Amino acid sequence: MLQAFNNDKDFREQMIASAISHREKDEYIAGEYSRENGTFKGCSVGCSLYDVKKIKGVDIEVYSDHSRLAEELGIPEFIVHLQEAVFEGLPDNERFGWTERLFNSIPLGVDLSPVLPRFLLKTLDRLPETDRADVVAAIKGMKEVLENWVSTGEVDVEAAWSSALSARAAARAAARAAELAGWAAAWTSWSARAAVRAAARAAVRAAWEEIANDLIACIEEF
Repeated sequence: MLQAFNNDKDFREQMIASAISHREKDEYIAGEYSRENGTFKGCSVGCSLYDVKKIKGVDIEVYSDHSRLAEELGIPEFIVHLQEAVFEGLPDNERFGWTERLFNSIPLGVDLSPVLPRFLLKTLDRLPETDRADVVAAIKGMKEVLENWVSTGEVDVEAAWSSALSARAAARAAARAAELAGWAAAWTSWSARAAVRAAARAAVRAAWEEIANDLIACIEEF
């Protein structure tokens, strides 16, 4: 079972302090993971990996390794992908404070794996309304899969695929948003990273500030 910040209070505080330092020193950059020209600059993921390297004294040379950052932080990889997506999507006045906000929201030692279905449910709730019966039925089926996942902690893979196939069929003649929902529902068969990519596409249709707020709200439930 995962434990956020690997249940290390001092490490959590150091990561938060480092994120604040990057903001204050104007070391965050968008559009690339890292840049070293006398002074290190990077995106949220790049700077976080740089901080892990300094704090833990571990060997990190690639500042785009999402799985490595997830391992070092003791959190699911999908949160790291969302960390990056939200950072790149937010306006500058919010982007550079995003990392410290995210890390401050993560409780010490908690397993955040259950955040994913909750976040995806919020994503589905943001889809535009439609009067197409096939799309409504597909979204309803996917919500039932996710709600069951939230309540039991387990995914009904067969039901997820059935809902995904229904959504994909409806999406051929409906809005692309329905297709997004289908991909999100089928996350278990593609990998958490694919699910996050699908969820990130939904942010094109919703304010990044709202997506950030949704993620924080889901994390703070724990």
